[in-house]
Amino acid sequence: MKTHPAIRNCSMDVLRSIAIIGVICAHITTLFKDPFGHGAFGLGAHGVKLFFVLSGWLLGSQLFQEQLSTGKISIVRFWLRRWLRTLPAYYFVLGGVYLWQIGTRSNPIVDLRYLVFIQNYDFEQLPYFPASWSLCVEEHFYLAIAPLLQVFRTPRTRWILLVVLAFPTLARSMGWFGSIAETHVRFDVCGFGVLLAYIRFVQPAFWVRLARCAPVYLAIVCAGVAAAMANRWGGLGIPWVEATEFWIAICTLVVLAAASVNISYGVLDSIAKYIATRAYSLYLLHQFAIVLVIKVIGTDRPLALFAAIWILSLVASEFLYRFLEKPVMNLRDRFSITRIERAP
Repeated sequence: MKTHPAIRNCSMDVLRSIAIIGVICAHITTLFKDPFGHGAFGLGAHGVKLFFVLSGWLLGSQLFQEQLSTGKISIVRFWLRRWLRTLPAYYFVLGGVYLWQIGTRSNPIVDLRYLVFIQNYDFEQLPYFPASWSLCVEEHFYLAIAPLLQVFRTPRTRWILLVVLAFPTLARSMGWFGSIAETHVRFDVCGFGVLLAYIRFVQPAFWVRLARCAPVYLAIVCAGVAAAMANRWGGLGIPWVEATEFWIAICTLVVLAAASVNISYGVLDSIAKYIATRAYSLYLLHQFAIVLVIKVIGTDRPLALFAAIWILSLVASEFLYRFLEKPVMNLRDRFSITRIERAP
């Protein structure tokens, strides 16, 4: 199965790097006292939405390609590849958290919910590692997406997937949640990435029209985002405006990136690729870097705090990526059960 270049290209790396930079900056600036600075960098929290859409796009593209070329989806292979990609680094970091609790506290908190990714259903009371809520959503998404696409694989039954996709919107509107971090009110953003992949690989004529109109549509969305920013700083009190405009803008950016396979960004390509390949390690480690740096230098010097957190996060993520993430990912192609057979 040959991977189409639109699945992974420099434009996607740029979006992935923007997402992780935004998330980390948003988390760092929660420490700042300047309300404007916190508000501006706080926009990076939308990087989580971008991660979800990109995840849906990448995995949906892989699954639709497999389905189109073989007529079916190997669900077990999909699960094993995703788990080899995400679980080793996660459990390594989680093990470090458990050891820290046991070694430094008289009453250590070894919360076993983290082992099975259900901590996002008690987000407000998490004892540590709060960023892991989004990984819970991703892991639940991995479990569901391949079986759903395999079961509802005919055009006649795929409308059911749209009903599934619409459920989080209903859950949010009806207040069927204790926290916005719960999977059943957040997985629709991943689903929109899958929907884009479906259009790209199953409805190519529609994709061409969509990609052609994306720049114009993006300009309209940018105007909407500006209105959302006015809502944020103007105190208009319409929270759904910002949320809606941003996920629409993110979907449009993914379409543009996927349609821009041959565009080069020069040195930015190399920087984006470096950050994108280490984005998962950065995601896992940056909050621990924040805690450690605060203990050492405090919060009175924002610029020093900002720089130190980024430096420590990048150094730690480099080790995690080189010595655990990458070697385990390489193992996936050594075994037939997890290897993707590529067309000659």
